[in-house]
Amino acid sequence: MKKEFEKFILPIESVAHAGCGFFVGDLFVTAGHVVVNNELPLTIYFEGKSIKLDKSNLLFAQYADNEANPEANVDCAVFRIEGVNSPLKLADYRPKPGESYTCYAFNDEVIKNNQPGVPAIFASFDQIVPISTSVSVLDKAEGKFFGCESVEILQRGNSGAPLIADDGTVVGILHGGVPDSPQCVFQYADIINSLI
Repeated sequence: MKKEFEKFILPIESVAHAGCGFFVGDLFVTAGHVVVNNELPLTIYFEGKSIKLDKSNLLFAQYADNEANPEANVDCAVFRIEGVNSPLKLADYRPKPGESYTCYAFNDEVIKNNQPGVPAIFASFDQIVPISTSVSVLDKAEGKFFGCESVEILQRGNSGAPLIADDGTVVGILHGGVPDSPQCVFQYADIINSLI
């Protein structure tokens, strides 16, 4: 059964499918590298409207990957979007090893049109498909990040996806993963409050 808060979790559009993000109140949150590694504006679609993510509504965007000082690493971007009021909330706690949560993301899938006589240019198109997968917290944490293992393999374009408790509390933001592996890394969501 679809949860009410799922409509506040969105794919982010750029030249290529850039990532995912989510609303907490009127804040739109994603991984910093989704913003830093793409040219603004990015676009999201919410309740039938196109919303531009650009410098005018950007509160914070940082992506730092410093092996010498992991405590300094941050991978977060936050935009303020007037008129949105999401029920999702940021955790004021950190998930513990062995706990399970759900990651909500989007995958690009190519759908083939095998009708005879259809020109090749119309033979396939990308469709963004919502997914949710169970994720278990592992006994690995470094600085502001923690390791997890997902049931379904998360892929490129899932960055910024939220890791959510059953009550709608966001405990993590997808940072990245090991290719073709269920291993993934999330940033603790509780640090966002200290950044904005």
